[in-house]
Amino acid sequence: MLSDEEITEGLAGLPGWERQGDEITRTYPIRHHAAVAAIPTIADRSRRDQHHADRDLRIDSPRA
Repeated sequence: MLSDEEITEGLAGLPGWERQGDEITRTYPIRHHAAVAAIPTIADRSRRDQHHADRDLRIDSPRA
């Protein structure tokens, strides 16, 4: 297991990734239909890598 310092140091070199409590997260702002289409690919890669990350698909408020 990594220490808090190792996690902070590792994330410093990964733009877009951040730690929220015990979770390490990344948000990808892409269009809804592209995100829906990407879910099977992400799920298959997760299965092959035996890394079962949570995926959260949301629709944000319309942009002005």
